[in-house]
Amino acid sequence: MPNWALNTDGLPPRDRDLAWQGAMQRLRLSNPDRLTPEAMQGNISWTTSDRGTEFAVMQAGPQSISGREAGQPPGIWVGVVVDGDACLDHDGSLTHLDSDSVLFGPTGARAALRFSTSFRLLLVTIPGRLIGCRLIEPLQVGVTSVRQHSGMQRIFLDLLQSTARVIDDLAAFELKHLENACLELLVGSVLSESRQASEGPLQLRQVYQAIEEWLDDPDLSIGKLGQKLSRSSRYLQKLFAAKGDTFTAYVLRRRLVRCKNDLVEHGSHGSISAICFARGFSDAGHFSRSFRKEFGMSPREWRAHCKASKLPMQSHAHQAR
Repeated sequence: MPNWALNTDGLPPRDRDLAWQGAMQRLRLSNPDRLTPEAMQGNISWTTSDRGTEFAVMQAGPQSISGREAGQPPGIWVGVVVDGDACLDHDGSLTHLDSDSVLFGPTGARAALRFSTSFRLLLVTIPGRLIGCRLIEPLQVGVTSVRQHSGMQRIFLDLLQSTARVIDDLAAFELKHLENACLELLVGSVLSESRQASEGPLQLRQVYQAIEEWLDDPDLSIGKLGQKLSRSSRYLQKLFAAKGDTFTAYVLRRRLVRCKNDLVEHGSHGSISAICFARGFSDAGHFSRSFRKEFGMSPREWRAHCKASKLPMQSHAHQAR
């Protein structure tokens, strides 16, 4: 069920434009430029998860919707034009969009969607703190559209199109599963194209991705990883050595990053020991010492700091440094 919704059909014609503008501002979108003189006809539903991911479905007549407001918390927005014809206007260039296009960009980026027909649009906004801990390297991404889809990108597109149809009917526990699916597919498919240039040789990228998949396994070892990838331990050791790193140190840093995020995401509900054990640690004392060495404070101090500041975690350690 949506957190809030607007349908202009239930309003007097003279009030519709103002109501629509208010809804756009609530979505942190600028006031739309109308392309027709008639009173606005449209509807919006907006749903947010417990962790702050926003799902907005918008259906209306021709108009131009300009970029996101500056000063927003870091994050990524993803859009799909489910119905209608549109162009993405960014940096002075126009890109035609259709129902096979996925567009995404950082919150606060200047861009515009120009709809020449009636349309239906899904916008998903994901907080940066949920994305950063899943990335191997810091994300540097601009406003982009993707139309030539790989297999995983096609699955993500199908998920987004289905989301636009059923989001209003989902219960809270179902929304959590949808959010997790969107996160994993966004990072694993669409954003992967933006990360490849900074993640080193193809072989090492594959190793990093495999580690992410099995990171929570307490028995993960370089030998076990080698068996899964059909590579020798010596071969994997050389890949890490070429980057001035080791398998053990890399896995430790990635687990610490995941735990740092979990300490805030779980609030005061999850014990520190339970969080570290769930992320592959087998010794709570070793985890606490490693956490302090990496981040300059204990896990308990980090959680208290974020709670006292009343700010969502902006992980400055969203990479394996």
